[in-house]
Amino acid sequence: MGKPCGCRTLIYAIRFFGAALLLLVLVITFVQPTEPASQNPGKLQTTIMGLELSESISEFEFLLGKPHTDIGQKYRKAFILGSWIDFGFMLAYNGFLLALGLWFYRGGFLTTLRMWIYGFLVFLILFADIGENIILLKILKGNHDQIFASIPLLQLFSYFKWEALGLVSAILSFSFILMGKRTISFIFAMSFFFAVGGLYMRESMEFHSMFMAIGWIIAWYRSLPFPNAWIRMGEEPRQEN
Repeated sequence: MGKPCGCRTLIYAIRFFGAALLLLVLVITFVQPTEPASQNPGKLQTTIMGLELSESISEFEFLLGKPHTDIGQKYRKAFILGSWIDFGFMLAYNGFLLALGLWFYRGGFLTTLRMWIYGFLVFLILFADIGENIILLKILKGNHDQIFASIPLLQLFSYFKWEALGLVSAILSFSFILMGKRTISFIFAMSFFFAVGGLYMRESMEFHSMFMAIGWIIAWYRSLPFPNAWIRMGEEPRQEN
């Protein structure tokens, strides 16, 4: 089923962007507080998801602290720095997703139509993530009125990004099942199902993020030059019976 595959460049891209996104995750985790000033919104467990999915001024203040307190200023400065670093992270993970999708396409596991849909989703994810970051920077630097006016746009960009990532997970799940890789296919399928659940309960987005991240790490690891690699230099992706 294979098409002629110039996979070497794509595999290098998968390795590079995967390593870059893992490094930037560590940097952002080090820069941004991992515990809220008071409490995370709702039942969310992480500050980054709390920041992206907060729905009111009070939730932002519980997460970040009051704007004019020492802890409030400290948290805002840390998250502003993290948001600027996040521009690099979004380029890394979208580059990783695009290279992975192209690798599947060149191997015949994505049709031309699915590849166009997949590529369009990656473009929309990048657009939504940039919009989300711009709004977050405005919220982190703004007063009550600016925060209140920005929350609807933040929700729009955030949910748009996460749901589009869910659709990308669904396409990756289907592609991996065609390769015979059932475990990672199941992981990406769970990411998709929790993304759908996030439309009804925002806490579901954390599970979506967790399964998606696990899938990304496995896919990146399996591209590395080890004997158990799935994504090998000079070879077509193969379907396993």
